Amino acid sequence: MLKAAGIATLIAALFIATAGQRGATARAVPLQHLAIDADLSNGVCDPVDPQAVVVKGAMFQVAVCLLDAPEAAEAITVHVGYDSKMVVPPEIPDAGGGLDDNPDANAGVTTFGSQTLGVGWDCTTFGVSWPVADAPLVPGSDALINCNGDLRNPLNTLHNGALVVITFQARKRGESRVRLLPDTSYSTESFHDYNCEGGWEPIRCEGAAIEISKPENAHHRS
Repeated sequence: MLKAAGIATLIAALFIATAGQRGATARAVPLQHLAIDADLSNGVCDPVDPQAVVVKGAMFQVAVCLLDAPEAAEAITVHVGYDSKMVVPPEIPDAGGGLDDNPDANAGVTTFGSQTLGVGWDCTTFGVSWPVADAPLVPGSDALINCNGDLRNPLNTLHNGALVVITFQARKRGESRVRLLPDTSYSTESFHDYNCEGGWEPIRCEGAAIEISKPENAHHRS
């Protein structure tokens, strides 16, 4: 027969083991993830192309894709880093709910792919700030957009597809990386908040490479 002290030790060990298993499960990286699609010519976020080749001076677009999500996005923050010596996104005048800005949310007049964010979305942070192609905190290096669905009448529909599309112009020959910055995140109606910087519900976030080549009729490197 186990003594009282032995029983107490056994119970404590079982409690610690169970708690550890629960913690490991809760903090497991979910299947859903975010990725940048660098080539939209063969489909938006299907497939997701991690690299693309563009010509110097050309305008091109990349998509920030939500993939394999079991639940639709209800609010998003998309913060994309880039090198303005290589690529630059044009700024668009603020208008309406900020849905068709640059970055351009997958809602409003312009949509991308078979799934959209849904209806009732706003990208002005409740009238405080609009999407910016060049966020002011670190000039020349990041684009930022914050969007929310209609909390009173949620009609959110995107599980797999583009959250936003960003338009760039290629400026200089060479390779340029476009990446998702750590505060990029999305939340759901069931109060999950998934983000690229870790925390309680981290998700995998993948960037892309843009190879900028010279125009066919160019004779000098620049």
